[in-house]
Amino acid sequence: MTVYLHITEFSGLGATAQSDSVPCVDAGAWNADQEVAIGGSSTQSSAFKSAVTSGGQGADAQRQVETTPATKWVLLTAGAACAIKFGTNPTAAAGGWFMASGSQILVRVPAGLSWKVAVITDAP
Repeated sequence: MTVYLHITEFSGLGATAQSDSVPCVDAGAWNADQEVAIGGSSTQSSAFKSAVTSGGQGADAQRQVETTPATKWVLLTAGAACAIKFGTNPTAAAGGWFMASGSQILVRVPAGLSWKVAVITDAP
């Protein structure tokens, strides 16, 4: 049975009633979803979604308008114990950034820089 690292990409976070210090996912800022198989060798995700811009309309025709914001946050959910690594060409290694099976982590990533996450099986 194949197990996956589930990746959900967001362009922003929401605010709580108290403050912005507690990150909460803004469903309206959802960008994309990916699944990467967790196995015995390092496997990379696709690059996180970059911003899509276009020329404005009418009086704003000369201005660039961001029509699809870039991914700034990724929510990772591990289907098995694994190690992860981020970058433009990452290679995950056992003993690296560990995620327990069933765990989730919300990570801020640089927007628009073609970052990816790599994953490999690991044991606690």
